[in-house]
Amino acid sequence: MAYASLARLIAALGETELIERTDRQGHGVIDQIILADAQGRADREIDGYCRGRYPVPFSPVPDDVADRAVDLTRFYLYSEGAPEWVREGYDAAVAWLAGVSAGRIQLPSVAPATATDNLAFFQADPRRGWAAT
Repeated sequence: MAYASLARLIAALGETELIERTDRQGHGVIDQIILADAQGRADREIDGYCRGRYPVPFSPVPDDVADRAVDLTRFYLYSEGAPEWVREGYDAAVAWLAGVSAGRIQLPSVAPATATDNLAFFQADPRRGWAAT
């Protein structure tokens, strides 16, 4: 599930903007594949910033995170270069995420990551080298 749900994106951006940004075939509908790609890029960026502080992916998604996901998704929907006001929303979201990453901003509804969250463990397998556990 994307951090910025379709319902949240429609509420924030409007269906018209989503159609304009995704409908490259001229069918007059939101192209779910293009939208999902932008949502995925936004989610990965959020996870990258939050991974050291919180277990990701978020479930449930905190409202503050979902709001930033809207801004990031909107930015990624502009394939030909985003207008300045969209870029400003993106920059503000990234600045907020950098604050989360640095510990200046906390997500009160999410328990902080423990030493073993978001880690993969490996052990030696004499037959094949390293194996994930």
